[in-house]
Amino acid sequence: MAVSACNDFSLVVAEDGTLFAFGKNDKGQLVGGTPVGLPHDPKPRTIDRSTWFGGQAIHMVSGKNNHCACVTTNGSVYTWGEFRFGALAMDPLDPIVQGTLKTHCIPRVSYGNVPALMVACGCNFTMLLTATGRVWTCGFGGKGQLGIGLREHYYSTHVLQLVDADDFRKTPVTFISAGGNYAMALQEGDGSLWAWGCNIKGQLGLGDGVTEQRVWEPKRVPIKPVKFMSASYGFSMAVTVDDGELWSCGFGRDGELGLGNIHESVNQFTRVGGAETFGPGGVHMVSCGSDSSLILSCDNRVWTCGDHVRNNGMDAER
Repeated sequence: MAVSACNDFSLVVAEDGTLFAFGKNDKGQLVGGTPVGLPHDPKPRTIDRSTWFGGQAIHMVSGKNNHCACVTTNGSVYTWGEFRFGALAMDPLDPIVQGTLKTHCIPRVSYGNVPALMVACGCNFTMLLTATGRVWTCGFGGKGQLGIGLREHYYSTHVLQLVDADDFRKTPVTFISAGGNYAMALQEGDGSLWAWGCNIKGQLGLGDGVTEQRVWEPKRVPIKPVKFMSASYGFSMAVTVDDGELWSCGFGRDGELGLGNIHESVNQFTRVGGAETFGPGGVHMVSCGSDSSLILSCDNRVWTCGDHVRNNGMDAER
């Protein structure tokens, strides 16, 4: 099962690979037009896989702003929604796709002729991770979020671009996360965390020594080995391998960092807590929203912090 809580709409993948969608649909975010012409669907509806995904079951899904992407169980990638800046990996000037509300299967040849493992949607850009541990990106790259080193503030592409393996010291990537205008990647083996893109709020966690507001190529983040991370709009969180510690960085005025009220950017990952806060084993995984965070501890409790928690503290619910 997989879920993606997006901007005014949500996507859910059931255990059998069926996709359900609900919420806003003015740009085709819910796959196709909404019945009776409404610009939204208040209840989950089943997305027919034979019509939209070549009969394939869905493995995972991601959405952000007004566009979405998914990976099917055979490693194919489909995109849909608003095709601004090339985020769907299809040419927006192609008359075949103009004005349609259809899904688009990205040709596998465009990402190395290997199956995909994961997709991650940011604001007007998309990341793709393949079975060989390589990262591909497309869409808007004016803040460095594509990670391809091209320093042009208005650059965008509808063709998937390979993030140079040398940038990751030729070590395969196992997990990716797309923030609003930045991205993160987690490496196989040693748990190295890499980040690139917009750094205006310190959300890359690179430390005070990195003053660039735009980081055009992946940089290694100074933090202990990481097993899970999540990128948001202006802040990030990471969980360490050995002790399940939760760390955060970026801007947390509403308490979303789990560090209380922060009125200045935190440019380096700062420890939130481990077993002493979250129970035996510490934290298992985390998900960052726009101004709040959800934290799953190893004892199966869900913790929250951010603007919805009284006094900007930390709260837990089973």
